Amino acid sequence: MQMYVRKERGKKKSAIRGALHKMAEYDRYVDLTPAKQVILNRQNVSPDVVIYDLETAGFRRDNDILQIAAVRYNWKEGKILEQFSEYILPTAPVSLDASKVNGLYEVKGRLCRNAGGILAEVPALPSEVVLEDFARWILHTPENGDPEQVICIGFNNAVFDDHCLLHHWRKKLDPALFSLLRHSLFTVDIRKLLQLKGKLSDNFTACGGTKKELLRLHDALEDCKAVASILQVKRVHLDVLHNGCRSFEKLQRKYCNPLLKAGLITSTVADKMAQQMTCKDYLKMEDSEVIKMLTSRCVTKASINVCLAKRAAYKGHSVNHSNR
Repeated sequence: MQMYVRKERGKKKSAIRGALHKMAEYDRYVDLTPAKQVILNRQNVSPDVVIYDLETAGFRRDNDILQIAAVRYNWKEGKILEQFSEYILPTAPVSLDASKVNGLYEVKGRLCRNAGGILAEVPALPSEVVLEDFARWILHTPENGDPEQVICIGFNNAVFDDHCLLHHWRKKLDPALFSLLRHSLFTVDIRKLLQLKGKLSDNFTACGGTKKELLRLHDALEDCKAVASILQVKRVHLDVLHNGCRSFEKLQRKYCNPLLKAGLITSTVADKMAQQMTCKDYLKMEDSEVIKMLTSRCVTKASINVCLAKRAAYKGHSVNHSNR
């Protein structure tokens, strides 16, 4: 029993040290410039949406992207206009669980696909090149005027793909191009929007997908075409799509929010924060100032109480840690 108690205390201490280390780390690299709320301008939205999908080397957001594929889909006519598909050279071994899903393997720094039990090398490029190619392919800039806002659609992309793509774009793109993407792209999870149940293959079959087409799924490009087929059958109204989208700028602010990363605020509160601030500045604020700030951003009393409790817990942990 004593050994169990000691282990639990050790876990708590290590968790506290990790949290304090994260607070200092996020204060160093987060961009603290205030960001304006990006609103969808329906008069400047491209009439074509982009359906995209990723194949990755694992199930973490910082794992290598192995394939990026997308199709440009005309919403009114219900047809695919053009497509994009490029493979990326892996920088680390691909996990076996991911390989079972997408059939992609890393062999001596090269990317190979399982084709009928035989590993065949596929042409792949460095990640920086493919990520920039995809970013410029998505953005559509008229000859005279600002870039149009583009809606990107995926199947269950709100859980993984959006965050993974944002992570790699943020690390490897030119800052000017990344800023343009953040202010021009909106994302929609079609599974969440239409309240679909089950996997992509189940919904594709229900919408008339054949067995041969099902066998080709888990290739990113074929998955994009399957989502396009679902959209053709469902015939979602454009207003529903516009109302269900969220901006990449909002996703970026939430993703990089140091307070959310350090566990000082909840995900709901992070969505409503107008600008970033460091953990140190947030902890120096009085409780009355925090309440006033969050109330002005329409945060509920229950969420405010949770944030105050998290602040008190972190202050207590940091004091105890410094005394020791």
